[in-house]
Amino acid sequence: MPALIFIGTLLSCSSGEATLNLNTKGYGPNATISIYNARKTTAITTKNLVNGKQTISLYQPKKGYARLSINDGTEREFWIYLDQDTYEIETSADDKFEYPVKSSTSAAEQEFIEFYKLKSSMSKTVKENLARATLNMDQATPSTIDAAVKEYDTWVEKRENNNLIIVAAFAKKYPKSNHTILLLEQLGGLDAKARIYSTIFNGLDKEVKDSKDGKAFAEDIEKALSSSAGATLPNLSGKNLQGQLFSKSILKKINVFICWTSYDRLSRENNKDLVPLYEKFKAKGVEFIGIAYDKNEKWWTTVVKDDKLTWPQYSDLLGAKSPNATISDHKAPYVLITDQAGKILKKDVSIGELELELEDELKKL
Repeated sequence: MPALIFIGTLLSCSSGEATLNLNTKGYGPNATISIYNARKTTAITTKNLVNGKQTISLYQPKKGYARLSINDGTEREFWIYLDQDTYEIETSADDKFEYPVKSSTSAAEQEFIEFYKLKSSMSKTVKENLARATLNMDQATPSTIDAAVKEYDTWVEKRENNNLIIVAAFAKKYPKSNHTILLLEQLGGLDAKARIYSTIFNGLDKEVKDSKDGKAFAEDIEKALSSSAGATLPNLSGKNLQGQLFSKSILKKINVFICWTSYDRLSRENNKDLVPLYEKFKAKGVEFIGIAYDKNEKWWTTVVKDDKLTWPQYSDLLGAKSPNATISDHKAPYVLITDQAGKILKKDVSIGELELELEDELKKL
């Protein structure tokens, strides 16, 4: 999945200016405000914060998404929609985590203001409890540390789930806003929550879904749904070392698909752990199946031999362009587990957890 799909909105230059009217207080002499491009690869402007009123003008700004950063030793970062408009910004050291843009003549920026208001109101309880859990963990004794860590982990998970709930609420209130796609993408976790993302996306207006960015995001959702737990593994292309095409007839009760490349260091390190695991499980109705995203046949076959990989190996030798890469969201190394029908049971399994996962699946048979 691409890191940011809104790059197309950042290419149109305007002839006017964006005006940022600041009113700040309580910041130290080294505090700064910066505007970055969406990928944060380029600083559009960086200014020292002057407590009181100041105006920053951005000439011929690129219209689209940008990042607003306030840094006084601790950086806070927010989304902003940049255009030939006026932005009223208020921030103080006491409430520096609040969204600083209070109003704007930009309709798209007003939507961001409403999003951050929603986020602030819906995050209050989670923030308070997470702060309390953090304090309890810092003050924990050897006898209470386990409970304190468990409580902290619980509230971290609730914060992550709450962030998705907030975006869903924003999408419902502003179905015409393109911001929802950006916000969902920045949350990450599409693979694990593809069905929830799909529900939120499908609730957006047709114009948003039919936009260039909407179509790209819809494709990402479709890919995630097709390889999510419970989905059926698609037909794989490629041949084994003997020149035979892949067939689901080789599947056993439990199957471990190992997506890898011969030139990747971590893939090679994983092979060292996979060899003894295969020996342990191969007689228990478990099959390992290697899917190599290689282009160089000699490299692939040589590594299979050198690393003593005795389980079935397949490759279509198309490298990163292989259609097989969709099962791992174009990641390698990557491990997923299926049943004999090809139904996906577990995705993105770490090598360290693989043994326990296999034992767990075998118990269910």
